[in-house]
Amino acid sequence: MSEAADTNSLELATELTIAWLANPNTRASAEEVPAFLEKMRGAVVALASPVSAPASESCNRLRVQARGQRAQVDRVRESPDLAH
Repeated sequence: MSEAADTNSLELATELTIAWLANPNTRASAEEVPAFLEKMRGAVVALASPVSAPASESCNRLRVQARGQRAQVDRVRESPDLAH
């Protein structure tokens, strides 16, 4: 990750933490804030990272399965044995 991207992710995580603390329903001690900030930074970095190959392969596999299932449904619908 570049230094600029790292700075941007930290800034966004900081803004999210500030918004969380500004929520009147939030009850947080001073000790909890650094841990929350670190979790937000980790989440922002993870969201900014490219999708990994295994996740991409899983998506492709699901698309192929869905296409196959649609084809099966179409064949059943077109079957003369099931015509009403």
